[in-house]
Amino acid sequence: MSDLSDKPVLVTCGLPYANGKAHVGHLRTYVPADIYVRALKKVGRKAVFVCGSDTHGTPIVVNAEQLGITPGELVEEYHAHFKNLFKRLEINFDAFGTTDDKENHDRTKQIVNRLIEKDYVYPKIIEIAYCPRCNRFLPDRYVEGTCPHCGEAKEGTNAIKVAANTLNPENFQTLSVLFVEGLLNIENRNTFFSNSPNSATILKPISQKSLEALQTLETMRLAG
Repeated sequence: MSDLSDKPVLVTCGLPYANGKAHVGHLRTYVPADIYVRALKKVGRKAVFVCGSDTHGTPIVVNAEQLGITPGELVEEYHAHFKNLFKRLEINFDAFGTTDDKENHDRTKQIVNRLIEKDYVYPKIIEIAYCPRCNRFLPDRYVEGTCPHCGEAKEGTNAIKVAANTLNPENFQTLSVLFVEGLLNIENRNTFFSNSPNSATILKPISQKSLEALQTLETMRLAG
């Protein structure tokens, strides 16, 4: 660290998933990062350590439905669990939020809108599993069915490879859905995709604003 730079350093880690309790494997990520940030600050570097709970994803919804609670209630429980655990371990984040925070929603909208402005978002109709009893389209994790190649019961979530074929839900026979009795349908849905060839250039102004906000956060922390 003899050749120090005046540029601030942003440090983060893989987000803990708010779907279950922490385990020993988590420590190999957050403890070394905390040590690194402490070392940077000790030698006079400006460093900001940010992280948060990942509160999105199908596993959270599946787990919540199995427990008979809402995804929000499940997320709240495990976000508090991680936050309290890190405090007890003296892993000191400058900011620890969730992916569902308003700031993240606003930033995501900025990114998507910028991609739309540059014509890097296009619609495409694809086939998706639909549950008429649930009145909703379903991610693969919910789909169960009979493999057309081997005749065994399979789950779409694993993108099962049988006879060198990757199976999508529409390839399954006698499709059914977790937690609901009866069969489901395969229906068309208009979905949006991105084909940005150079997203780094497009999103650079947004990234710069994020860095400036983090610098302000660090200044406020030092002053407080």
